[in-house]
Amino acid sequence: MNGQWRLSGFDGVYRRDELVPTVPGQTLKIDPAELSRFRPSYRLLSYVLARNGYDVNGDLPGEDAPARVAALEEELFTWAGIAAR
Repeated sequence: MNGQWRLSGFDGVYRRDELVPTVPGQTLKIDPAELSRFRPSYRLLSYVLARNGYDVNGDLPGEDAPARVAALEEELFTWAGIAAR
């Protein structure tokens, strides 16, 4: 479009699963049984989203599914001639 680049989609790979209290020194209490329902690569993010009423897609790319990450990177980067990592 008139020489402009535009985004046609947005895909991400969650690479760091961590919760940090907003009040330094505060302890977060999380039920391990509830946490175990989610995939390891984005377990804490999924936990927070589910507690806030969101449906969590368990089939997203993540470090515990390297083939899925590689396929996504191949799809996203090869069209522009950029080598995937």
